[in-house]
Amino acid sequence: MEQEDSNAPSNSIPQDVILHKAESPWRPRREQNQTETDEDTKVTADLYKRVRSILNKLTPQKFQTLVKQLSEMEINTEERLEGVTDLIVERAIDIRGPCYCVAYACMCRYLVMIKVASTSKQGEYVNFRSILLTRCQKEFEKGKDCEKEIEERRKVIEETQDLEKREELCKELEISKIKGKNRSLGNIRFIGELFNLKMLTESIMHDCLFKLLGAKDEVSLECVCWLLSTIGNDLDTDEARPRVDQYFNQMDKIVQEKTISSRVRFKLQDVIDLRKCNWIPRGNPQTPKTLYQIHKEVKKEIQKRQIFLHQLKAQHKPKQERGKGAKGSRSQSGSEMGASGGWDVVGNQTTPSQGQSRESSRWRELHRVEIEKSSKTAPPTAKELTDEEMEKKTKTILDEYLHLHDIKEAILCVEELKSPSVMHTFVSSAVNYVLERSHIARNQTGLLLRDLVKKSVLSVPVYIQGLTEVIQYAEKMEITIPKIWQYFGELIGPMIQDGSVPLNFLRKAAEPLKENNKAGLLVAEVLHAASHREGHKKVGSLWRLSSLKWEDFMASGDVKKFIVDKKVEFTVEDDSETSTSTVFVSMEAIQDKLQHLLIKEKADNEVIFGWIDESVDDPNMKSNKFIRALMTSVCESAITGSGSSARVLPEVIKNRGDLLRKYLDHRAESELQALYALQALVHKLEHPQGVLRTLFDILYDEDIISEDAFNQWEKSKDPNEQEGKRVAIKQVEQFFTWLREAEDDVSDS
Repeated sequence: MEQEDSNAPSNSIPQDVILHKAESPWRPRREQNQTETDEDTKVTADLYKRVRSILNKLTPQKFQTLVKQLSEMEINTEERLEGVTDLIVERAIDIRGPCYCVAYACMCRYLVMIKVASTSKQGEYVNFRSILLTRCQKEFEKGKDCEKEIEERRKVIEETQDLEKREELCKELEISKIKGKNRSLGNIRFIGELFNLKMLTESIMHDCLFKLLGAKDEVSLECVCWLLSTIGNDLDTDEARPRVDQYFNQMDKIVQEKTISSRVRFKLQDVIDLRKCNWIPRGNPQTPKTLYQIHKEVKKEIQKRQIFLHQLKAQHKPKQERGKGAKGSRSQSGSEMGASGGWDVVGNQTTPSQGQSRESSRWRELHRVEIEKSSKTAPPTAKELTDEEMEKKTKTILDEYLHLHDIKEAILCVEELKSPSVMHTFVSSAVNYVLERSHIARNQTGLLLRDLVKKSVLSVPVYIQGLTEVIQYAEKMEITIPKIWQYFGELIGPMIQDGSVPLNFLRKAAEPLKENNKAGLLVAEVLHAASHREGHKKVGSLWRLSSLKWEDFMASGDVKKFIVDKKVEFTVEDDSETSTSTVFVSMEAIQDKLQHLLIKEKADNEVIFGWIDESVDDPNMKSNKFIRALMTSVCESAITGSGSSARVLPEVIKNRGDLLRKYLDHRAESELQALYALQALVHKLEHPQGVLRTLFDILYDEDIISEDAFNQWEKSKDPNEQEGKRVAIKQVEQFFTWLREAEDDVSDS
């Protein structure tokens, strides 16, 4: 046995050896990609969740805010852009959302310029418009596949011997047919609204109608009726009339043959009659309207809706496209569809499919030539608009503004008119256009004119010139419009309500009416309209600061009687009238007075403003007790009935919106106190079903209380505010689910 060599190296490893760790250890590529993919998937899922939330909350009142949020999201890959497009289209054509087609189409118009790098073609980009049109085309072509599927299922049903199973299959088939029909109708309506916004061309519409009429099934014929009802007036041009005549000859033939149900025959006949009446609807078609339109202008707004949709296209174009002629814009925007069904975006480098018709190829060639011409030709020098052109532009801008409530965009559109010599025509046209419309339309137009003057887009002399062009005929209009002076007051009132424009402009504006002794009448209505939002005290102060006198508008001998008759005493300094403001009034007395004014007297807002300004000092005005007293009184005045039959009158809350907004002033604590007051009120009323939910809906929609305040109220654990809280939370559970976006409901839609 050999001796062990003492110099041989030891095989044992020391226990304290520390192994070197690389800063970036090697991992299999599959694991690296998986980690990146998981993170990307998470971000994409979060994006889709936020988009669903926005679509859930989309209302005309919040349109601009929500679209802005959507456009600012990180839609930076082709997959995400396609996913967002799918969500929008699905919601637009959903059975529960056809009345919002206009809003979703407008949303698409705002997103039309989004583009991202293509994943399949390196160095190229895909844009929202092309993805949207491809999606709509696929949905349109699903009809054929659905028909084939239905036929196959019918054969299966006929071959099924089991009666119970057969009956079950029949029910499932009927449900599928109804869903398919609703999707087809929703998609067609959406396509029509996209055409009205110039995202689709006439050629696509003609091809859709040709295919639908050729199918001859009842669903397709209903789609024809919907499409022509939506876009027929725009499509029935001199150039296209021969083709449209062919459609209607075929429709008339189908009606005469009586091979389809009476219901669809009557729908076809209604559209035929509509064309005979120059596309002017006889009744009240169910078209998209804002909440204001539903409650205030149903009869008048319906007839003007198609005009709005026809004109909205010009203002929704990208800036570089604005100002082009109708034909040019129509041929250079939207897309073309060949006979084989290819919807290709104009301007994109795409290869036409082999089966396209000569007509579609000719249209495509015309578009190509026009695009090349426009790219080579320098834009013409802008020239000032004529009075007639300015009038048309004014109506277009106002229609978009009153529909979308986007005052910044409206101001931008007016700035782009760049026709200083006829800007007074913008004012006179705007006043004329909304004079006989709703109170909301007049007030909103007044706010727009005020902001245009504040931002120096319009000068005060130009505003007065345009205003006087209409006012000088006011006395003659009084015969047919008895409330003409009130209407003028609502239009001019916003100009003075915050003191941004010196009040003495009224002296010049009312000048044409002095001869007929109507100047004072106009001024009184203007002051009352301003007081309705700001209160007598503030407007009276503005009057006195302006150095105006009633003698400027009438004979001095008529002034005293006029002031009393027209209830404009607040314009005259009188210590006896204002002395009450120095007297302490208890909160109990304030609450009793508010109850009396709001519930018993149903006083105008300006009367309530005046009393508060005179009787409640600033510390009390901002106190929690005052806010609660005001909120309780306003909401009590809007509740009719008692017990289980109690319900809310929404118009009352809306009419008191200015009152609540002024004193809540979007302060977080005041809004929270207002919600506590509501909680206490419904608890006192023993929680009548639906009352609190209706109040929450109105306060949110009218922008009286913010989303943050509602969430703060829901999460509040204040021990002093828990009485009735649990029941109240239960009653508005769906409201908060809607606010947070009910993912389960959305996934089922």
